[in-house]
Amino acid sequence: MKSAFSLLLLSALLLAGCAGARKATQHPAVGSWSYQIDTPEGPYTGTLTITQMDGVLGGMLIQSNGGGSTPLENVTFEDGRMRFEADTEAAGRVTGNVTVNGDTFEGTLNTAYYGAFPLKGTRQAPEGA
Repeated sequence: MKSAFSLLLLSALLLAGCAGARKATQHPAVGSWSYQIDTPEGPYTGTLTITQMDGVLGGMLIQSNGGGSTPLENVTFEDGRMRFEADTEAAGRVTGNVTVNGDTFEGTLNTAYYGAFPLKGTRQAPEGA
């Protein structure tokens, strides 16, 4: 009985350690971010979702104003700076350049049709957190 309890306790500790190790090694850009683009017409908001699969970053740009969602291309992250591109119907090709600082980012969104605008975001808490 004592060895069964010890084995159960050891298993629980091992699982807890593995879960913590995975969280500690998560890429700093990965997650869902609420964003705001400040334009002369007013703010545009949505969700920027950054994913990582086999070491490659990707994601989606999801617009709150009914503009739909657009896959991100050429997502890079180096020295706290993230860059991404996307093709949108409303603004043409857009390029985001932001500096990530913990759970926030700030930078610019350059658009093919309208120029550059301030872009800021805040990481959303994971579901169930």
